[in-house]
Order: sequence, then C-alpha cells, then structure tokens
Amino acid sequence: MKVVPLAVSVRSSCVMMKLAGDRLAKELDAVTRDNHRFPIVNNADAMFLRTAAELKPWLILQISASLYREDSVNCMPAEGFDTFIVFRPGKS
Repeated sequence: MKVVPLAVSVRSSCVMMKLAGDRLAKELDAVTRDNHRFPIVNNADAMFLRTAAELKPWLILQISASLYREDSVNCMPAEGFDTFIVFRPGKS
C-alpha cells in the first residue's frame, strides 16, 4: 500500500469528517441568515440552493459527502450563467 499526500487545504469530502459536520451544525445553529440574492450551486448534488433554509444542511453534508464539482459547473449554463467564480483558501 502506498500513501500519497494530497495538496488540499481541508481534509473533507470523506466519511471520516462526519464528526466535523456535526460540530459545524452546532455552530450554524447560532447563525441567522437571510435568503441569498442569487442561487448557490451545491457541490454535494450539483443542484441550486435558492433559500437560506436549504443552505445549512448542504453545507454540513459537503464536509463528508462526495462532491460533484464538474456536474456543478455543467448545470450552470442551463440557468443562464456563463461566468464562474470559485472561492477557496490559499492562492488561486
């Protein structure tokens, strides 16, 4: 068996992060959020989130779920989006 370290800033998107998701849920309980002004594409299922109520459970799930980044980008043009901006930590 060979271990290959990955150059990622967060060890996420795996079942071992479930506890972190549970802890995030508790933190998010203290946050009040208005609906966003534009839809947010969720990487855990490549679907648009349109309300604040939809956002919290998917933020928690993304920590431990498989992510569908390519599918997420591919679903955007059907909604009229032609410019994509990705936010992530570190140098982009």
